[in-house]
Amino acid sequence: MKKDNNYKKPNVIIYYIYFLICKFLSIFSYKTKILRNEIKGLKGSYVVIANHESQIDFTNLTIATKRRMHMIISNSFYQTMAIKPLMDSIRVIPKQQFQTSTSDIKKMKRVIDNEMPLVIYPVGLMSENGLSTDPGSSISKLLKFLNTDVYVCYTEGSYFTKPKWSKVKRKGQITVDIYKMISKEDLKAISNDDLYKMVRENIDFNSYENQRKNMIPYKNGDNVLGLEYVVYQCPKCKQLKSIQSVEHNTLKCSCCGYEVKANKYGFLEGNDCVYDSVADWSMEILNNLKEQIDDNFKLCDEVKISMINYKKHRFEEVGFGKVIIDKQNIVLSGKINNEDISYVFSTTSYPMLPFVPGDYVEIQDKQDIYRLKFSDPYNAMIFINVLKIVNNNY
Repeated sequence: MKKDNNYKKPNVIIYYIYFLICKFLSIFSYKTKILRNEIKGLKGSYVVIANHESQIDFTNLTIATKRRMHMIISNSFYQTMAIKPLMDSIRVIPKQQFQTSTSDIKKMKRVIDNEMPLVIYPVGLMSENGLSTDPGSSISKLLKFLNTDVYVCYTEGSYFTKPKWSKVKRKGQITVDIYKMISKEDLKAISNDDLYKMVRENIDFNSYENQRKNMIPYKNGDNVLGLEYVVYQCPKCKQLKSIQSVEHNTLKCSCCGYEVKANKYGFLEGNDCVYDSVADWSMEILNNLKEQIDDNFKLCDEVKISMINYKKHRFEEVGFGKVIIDKQNIVLSGKINNEDISYVFSTTSYPMLPFVPGDYVEIQDKQDIYRLKFSDPYNAMIFINVLKIVNNNY
């Protein structure tokens, strides 16, 4: 094979240190158990597609093989980490979430052409409610273009270990199942539509239904601080933004007094508990919101705008303004660095956006990332739910 001067393998020493850190965390912090591992000892190129329950999923996949793997990660995460030089050393491939450029595709193909493994998270965003959203529609074309064997890494338990809505550390157990989904030869014969269905079926998850089967207790699994921004509508009186965390394990409606407590398994309970899982509760909220979204619907809020300072590798506040989302568009207006701005983004161009419940949403526009911090913390989740409904992605 002709030498590719544009390709560099992950630094062997730095990657090995990274591997050992992941192994330590997986064993002692996450109690990771690998059920099947069909990439262990595997040579040559392959792609691993993985479901995405939590931000720690990379850690538990890394220990599956001592081979150095190239991982696709969020550009926002990559650009704002103090350890960016170390990530460069292990040759991660940063890309804007929900956007894939020609340059991104060339980098991925270069990995495969150099007989190395590549890791892709097709959904691109960890779950806030224990439910998977659909992968981007281009995943089947990408896999066909990469033209190599495709494996699945299916993770359970990482959602309960590190929920998107929580800052509290938890400990229970994570299981990882790695198996071959389709060979390079079969990849050529399958249609794009059938391949997309195969990908979706293999990485789809409901963390709460999986937990019902396993019933693994989690240390601090009853902590619900931050969950109020996900399940923001009372299932009893239907009042919006009325759910509050009144104790570490208790959610209560400020309007009707509806109250539930979480247990060590992550489920909700109480005398008049309507939904014992966040997944079911959040689905009711989505269905209720869907009924309200017509041609006249608008969600509007004041926002603080931050952008990445590439020298300091962090987001910094650069302005303020107003954001509006309706069925067709996201409109951002205001001031950035004392200059008037007015941007219009089509909602259908963004099947999802990066966000943190109760805090912010990121609009990624080519190389620019606008982090919008809402004046009403509940509106970040409502904004994302509108986007899910408009794109039928829930």
